Amino acid sequence: MLSSNLEQSIIPEGTKGVPEAPEEEFEVEYVYGYRTFDCRQNLRYNAKGQPVYMVAALGVILDTESNTQKVFGGKETKMVAKNESDDSKYHVDDILSLDISADRKTVVTGQVGKAPCVHVWDAETAEQRCTFKLKEGSRGVSGISISPCQRYVACVDLHNDHHVVIYNIKRAKQLLHIEGSKETILQVAWSKKADDLRFVTVGLKELKFWNPADATKRLSTKGTFGTKGAITNFLGAAFDAEGNCFTAGANGSIYVWDSNAQLDKVHKGHSAEISAIAHEGGKLFTGGKDKKILVHSTNGGDITLERTIDLDTSYPKSLDYLNGKLLVGLRNGQIWEFSDSGEKKLLLASHHEGETWGLEVISEDRTILTTGDDNKIMAFDYANRRFVSQGVISGKGQPKNAAKAKKVTASTLSDMPPNQQGRAIAYNKLNGHVAVSNNMGKVSIRLKDNLDQKVKSLKDPQEWNEVIKYSPDGKYLAVGSHDNHIYVYNVQDNYSLYANFGKHNSFITALDWASDSSYIRSICGAYEKLYFNLATKDFDANGLQSTKDTVWASTTCKKGWEVEGCKPLSEDGSHINGVDVSQDKKLIATADDFGLLNVFRYPCLTTKHKARSYAGHSEHVVRALFTPDGQRIFTIGGYDKAVIQWKRK
Repeated sequence: MLSSNLEQSIIPEGTKGVPEAPEEEFEVEYVYGYRTFDCRQNLRYNAKGQPVYMVAALGVILDTESNTQKVFGGKETKMVAKNESDDSKYHVDDILSLDISADRKTVVTGQVGKAPCVHVWDAETAEQRCTFKLKEGSRGVSGISISPCQRYVACVDLHNDHHVVIYNIKRAKQLLHIEGSKETILQVAWSKKADDLRFVTVGLKELKFWNPADATKRLSTKGTFGTKGAITNFLGAAFDAEGNCFTAGANGSIYVWDSNAQLDKVHKGHSAEISAIAHEGGKLFTGGKDKKILVHSTNGGDITLERTIDLDTSYPKSLDYLNGKLLVGLRNGQIWEFSDSGEKKLLLASHHEGETWGLEVISEDRTILTTGDDNKIMAFDYANRRFVSQGVISGKGQPKNAAKAKKVTASTLSDMPPNQQGRAIAYNKLNGHVAVSNNMGKVSIRLKDNLDQKVKSLKDPQEWNEVIKYSPDGKYLAVGSHDNHIYVYNVQDNYSLYANFGKHNSFITALDWASDSSYIRSICGAYEKLYFNLATKDFDANGLQSTKDTVWASTTCKKGWEVEGCKPLSEDGSHINGVDVSQDKKLIATADDFGLLNVFRYPCLTTKHKARSYAGHSEHVVRALFTPDGQRIFTIGGYDKAVIQWKRK
């Protein structure tokens, strides 16, 4: 491991760092993401017909006409861990639940945390209105609903007792905190009937009707099935304007409940689990894992099927309807809009499974490429803020255990097998090739114009690869693997193996090419910073001095004199996952385990240097990359799967 003294010896004479935070400020311009994997009914129209939803620690309002966003959150903050962050103004951790008021002007959102917060904010401006906290030990707000009168918020926590909590918004006061169920509660929904304060909680093999205004003080009543229907898990609930309650059965049936908590009717709806349900505009909408949306007219407890919408690739997790348009959030991270006339429009596409690590910026056509554990390679036009194209990592999965027996993979919560999980991505402007590494270390070479077309496969790495990067001249591809090796391939010789650098004692986390493609410098998990000569195909023990006058095409190694101070005084820097320096050598961006983007002045010589830190992600941020003009920074969150586009103010 190189010492700071050695690094200090190559600092150009006269170099002085400025310890103050940079004058340049950044703000969220756009976020590519929509949380679906553990949420439901979290995508709603506001009064203007604009979709409102959440991802990571951000509430999002999407203007579909201009394709611009307003966000609740994404502000400058202190460089501290999440458990020390101030969540009184906005969310700092995963948002799990969302609801919108009957007039569609107020949003409520709840997050995870030891004492999780709930924020109430404006559905058109994204400005905060008020906030309150649940008790310590609540763990998170798994379900939330705002009453039709807009005075109350009911929510459910993730405590073992799954408490039901009611707050008075205007008085900022908790009215109720009571055990809800030992079983998991998945959703809470208020009645839409005028002056009716009933709401329902649904979950595993149970549903309860609650009435805080009951004069007998009997706050809840379990739904009575009688002989009309079988008990099942309920994944959602919706009321009509008359107070009838419709619940979504895991058996595909729609259960109708009267005002006395009695099961009135059961209608066979879907051939698989009902994953979303909503009652809006006098119609009942249900979505199922059979990849269908059913539109019904309702009359009391009777329902009549009017229309079936077949979906191509995924199933709904959220449904809403307003002014002849149906808003659909799919499990695969997509947001669609269907009109009564039969037209449909894709509003957003995003990653949706496991973690998302791969990020590349292509300046020539202002595109970013991403890849993640969801078997997706995605391209986005960042100038126009739109999804462009998508490819799959592998069309055929394989058993997880079989893969792990052969190669070491990164841990993930993805249901996809490792050969369908993407971990790194790189672009070659010389020939338009895109290199993608899966979670087994296999690298596939594709065409940017057709991400599904493979032209070559590279199988030398024995573990997963965290970094891959083409040389500036486009003639070589370097692959930094967790097997401690850097593999260099000759692009012009059909990607033949040109060199195998095995000098590191730990897994490779970052590497940089010299601007003339003559050298590689790299850093590993043991914080060794090593140098390799491409001409000699060998490790250069004197590389620090040999390259002291070298111009580097990038600065992504998180050890070096230029970035030595990019950490709080109390930290050793191991929480930093990604580093990048703007091409004009004015700013440094870091991505960290605190969920923050941090921007320092360049160079950052000591820990006395201050940064501007920005919240928005809810999990570890694994990469931060500048655009060549330095006007934008892209960050990608591992487990939150969000890609945030930050723009200089």
